[in-house]
Amino acid sequence: MAYTKIFAIRVRLDERIAYIADYQKTTQLEEMLLGYANDEKAEQHLFESAYNCQNSQTAFREMIQTKMRWNKMGGILGYHVIQSFAPDEVTPEQAHEIGKKLFEKLFAELYEGVVTTHLNRKHLHNHMIINSVSFVTGKKYHSNAASYFYQIRAASDELCRAYGLSIIEPTDKGKSYSEWKADKENRPNLRMLVKRDIEEVLKYAKNWDDFLDKLERIGYEVKRNRQHVAVRHPKAKRFFRLDSLSDAYTKEKVEQRIYEIFQYGVARRKRQTIQYHRYPYHGFLCNRRKYTGFIALYFRYLYLLKRGWQDKQPRKISRFLVKEVIHMERYVAQFRVIVKYKIQTPQDLVSCKERLEAVVQQKVEERKKYYAEKVDSKEKIEQINRSLQCIRKEIRLLCQVAQDVPAIQEQMQTVMSSKIKFSKEREQLDERSKCSSRPSHKRDDAAGRSRG
Repeated sequence: MAYTKIFAIRVRLDERIAYIADYQKTTQLEEMLLGYANDEKAEQHLFESAYNCQNSQTAFREMIQTKMRWNKMGGILGYHVIQSFAPDEVTPEQAHEIGKKLFEKLFAELYEGVVTTHLNRKHLHNHMIINSVSFVTGKKYHSNAASYFYQIRAASDELCRAYGLSIIEPTDKGKSYSEWKADKENRPNLRMLVKRDIEEVLKYAKNWDDFLDKLERIGYEVKRNRQHVAVRHPKAKRFFRLDSLSDAYTKEKVEQRIYEIFQYGVARRKRQTIQYHRYPYHGFLCNRRKYTGFIALYFRYLYLLKRGWQDKQPRKISRFLVKEVIHMERYVAQFRVIVKYKIQTPQDLVSCKERLEAVVQQKVEERKKYYAEKVDSKEKIEQINRSLQCIRKEIRLLCQVAQDVPAIQEQMQTVMSSKIKFSKEREQLDERSKCSSRPSHKRDDAAGRSRG
């Protein structure tokens, strides 16, 4: 099993070459290689190869000469590729031969490089240093996700199969960094919210077309006439392919799930038992303090967002607030700051920010005095730095509040107007249902009296 990775080298290319060409790593034979201990090959540089340069000692100088010849001394200096094998899967000769063939297949025609095999670990591994500038064309090598997956990793897996070695087969589709981090911290992300809506719609869909129609009714944009159906959340910037969200969202599997739901019914969620606690309150409720301004705005907004923040059984929230659930932590931090300084109005916000900036300036001047003393002032400087860090963070949060308040107010107005509209429609439906449920002779009498 070969595991590959690539790093960009931005400083000290010579140190990286010296590291991979370390004599103790390329020739050291420990317990796993005792069979080679008395062999003459063990004392030679069998596991070090140079391409388009004399050897590893002259490789750095020749790479720099290539860069100077093409006037490309800046930017990325080179690339470091590592190819690791499972313990006891290959011999040192096989590992080095695979590394050489990998370099020859990908880089040898255009780039200078050094290939070494390190034997100082239980898992043998190859190191490759590649010059970023081609000695033939003068063009730079550009590494990205496509070049790694479709060139380096694909070529490595092909060589491993040829030598009868195991390879790493992907078990699931990859995740973006933001999605992985959100899953690790148990925070909602846009993909999770889209999946939640899909699961909710699946419970009531009759067939595939009805499933897509119901997604459109709740605000999604759907691309139908294509090989892979894609949907876009009302607040999202791009489309998500259904089969990329999950393997269970292909047309065949969705239709199968709809059939099973109609066949066996939808399993209802069990109601959570709510434990009520009684707390003593001393005083008069009529005299309690009421929050207004920014504090009241944030309190109400966070209350609405928290309904969709719960991990186990999140409650349904307004579709206008779905995307805002992702930024819950940001709004909580802002709320704590405005409560701490009792900020109610924009004037309070500006004055508080000015006070904090004055405190920062005062502490900076105080820190300069301690810097000038240079005697027994390290602890005081660290204390000032910690307080400056906290105050500057609060200033940044206040700046965010000034930017986010108009958007929050607009969102709240949209949510409230949608609730009012929904309640009116519900009342109209109730009235129609009452009229339809009344006996026909009573309706005729009522109509006659109205005409009379």
